[in-house]
Formats: sequence, C-alpha cells, structure tokens
Amino acid sequence: MTLKNRLRLFEPLGIIDVGWATSPQGVYIGAGEMWLKPHDMAKFGWLYLNKGRWGNRQIVPLAWVEVSTRRHIDATLIDHYGYQWWVDAAGYYMAVGIKGQRIFVVPKKNIVAVFTSDLKGLGEALILKNLLDFYIIPAAASPDTLPSNTEEQVRLDALVNSAAKAIGFTWLWNNTVPITTFLVSAYKDSKCIFLWADTWKYHDKVEPIVQSLTFK
Repeated sequence: MTLKNRLRLFEPLGIIDVGWATSPQGVYIGAGEMWLKPHDMAKFGWLYLNKGRWGNRQIVPLAWVEVSTRRHIDATLIDHYGYQWWVDAAGYYMAVGIKGQRIFVVPKKNIVAVFTSDLKGLGEALILKNLLDFYIIPAAASPDTLPSNTEEQVRLDALVNSAAKAIGFTWLWNNTVPITTFLVSAYKDSKCIFLWADTWKYHDKVEPIVQSLTFK
C-alpha cells in the first residue's frame, strides 16, 4: 500500500489491515482484488452514504461520489452500472466482490449493509440482494436513529451470540421448501425459531412458514 493511498483514504477512516493485489509492474488492480475486514467495508460504505465526508473532512470529492453512483450503462446482474458501483433501479447502489462480498448503500433509509460470503455461481449471486430487498429495507421503518434502549440492546446482543453458536438441521416445509432451522434463546417462552430458506426462490413463502409454526 503506497503512502499516498494510506494518507488520503485508509488512514482517515482508521483502516489498517488491508491487502490489494498489484500487477507485475506494481500497479494496483483498480477494479478489485482488495481484502478488507467487514467493519472496514462498512466504513467505506458509510463514507459514500455521507457524500464522501468522514467526520468534518471531505475525503472523496462530493462530485465524484454523485457521478460514480449514478447510472451510466444498463447491466444484467444488477439493473445499471456506474463507476465501479452497481446501481439498482430502486435507488441504492452496491460494491460487488467475488463470491458474495457486498457493500450495499441505501441512501433513502440511511443504511449501509455489508455481507461476506462464499457463494458459488450466478444461481446464488442474488441471495444477498434479496435479503436486502425483502427483509432489511422493509424492516427499516425510518432513516432516523432510534432512541437508546439499553435493555433491548442487551437482549439483542444475547440473541446474536446465541444464534452464532446454534447448530442447524434441514427439513422440508410442505414437502417442497428446504428449510434450515436454528433453535436459539429469544423472547417468547425462551424459544425462537430462526429460519433460513432459499429466499431468492421462496421469499413469498417465508411468512406462511413462520405463521404455520407452533411453539412447544
């Protein structure tokens, strides 16, 4: 990493652990092959969400943020393409990395969503976008910051930690939809079912599945 890149972009964002492939001549591969931690990916998305500003500093020129995240050509995998950003017709844009590395920026809802994955082939390429479209964006009722709620934050942290340790098993709902189920501690009767379905195929069936479950 050159001193110029560190000083102009990565250092102001507090990004230290980064790798970036180069050509035999030592030129960085501008189109990709950069390795970042998820938290640092989110910083990059946050920088763009805030029009290139980080704190009180303009790190990336506002004009470049606006032109680079604008539709320039039509595309296939995603609706449009800007300058290194894919642009969705719904009004958000994303950085797309190999095998499912994603930075989604949704200005209307003040959202930056980051995924790291090991997806394979075009058949799985839209999983993360569908999770954003059908779950994350609809769940954001307002772009404003929620008021502090320490009690609920503790409960959420406990639930996330429990889910991270859960072991799943797979079954078929209605003999057609493959479901992976995780039993973790939650709010109702100390039980909660977390479902993972092929959401890019069956997103319309998730709600009927949840409603059909009976807690025991």
